[in-house]
Amino acid sequence: MGNKLKKKNRMARIGSGGGDAVVARPEMPFVLRNEQGLFINTSQLSTPDRVYDADVAWVERKYSSISFYFGKLNYPDTDPLTFHSRLEVRYSIESFREHFWKNSRTFHEKMREAFASQQVPNDPVTRPDPSLFARTKTDRSHSIWANFELMSHSGGEACVDLYHLNPRSIALLARSKDSDDVDVMSVARLLLPSAELLALLDACDPIIKSLPQKVGTNP
Repeated sequence: MGNKLKKKNRMARIGSGGGDAVVARPEMPFVLRNEQGLFINTSQLSTPDRVYDADVAWVERKYSSISFYFGKLNYPDTDPLTFHSRLEVRYSIESFREHFWKNSRTFHEKMREAFASQQVPNDPVTRPDPSLFARTKTDRSHSIWANFELMSHSGGEACVDLYHLNPRSIALLARSKDSDDVDVMSVARLLLPSAELLALLDACDPIIKSLPQKVGTNP
């Protein structure tokens, strides 16, 4: 019963601030703004309709944004590698740091612990070198924006639900506590191996360390 209550009232931090998602009271509204930041009640979010199956994932820092890439490899295997499709998910630098990274610290650590404790059998199949992915040709590609997400995994399966709170809504919430005009779009659901999600989170660490303390300043 307690777990069900937590699931019904899960709040995700958006914008400034960090830490893990916090549990809200049953009467908590869809959006909560307090001295700790802006929170969205994720139990009231709809499940994304678009589902994307990815074999590999990687992250790149661009000039003013962060791009996550998810690729579906062609079958049978090609040499050199080619993608059947590739999805780019773009984050602003502040959303990447303040939400994606800070809100995933506990989740990331638990994934590491889970993989460290697993008895993985010897497997001759090795993961392709991520440095090759950016140069890999693709039959189809698409790009979308997101600024917060819900991540989960069970065994070897992982899921990332992507959402986007548009800049107009963020600006309105910064000026008032009225959440009537909040527009949260369900972007996509990503399904991928847990090992790929863990590798993606690991790859974010050096990018985080390279970022300036504030957007628009030098490191």
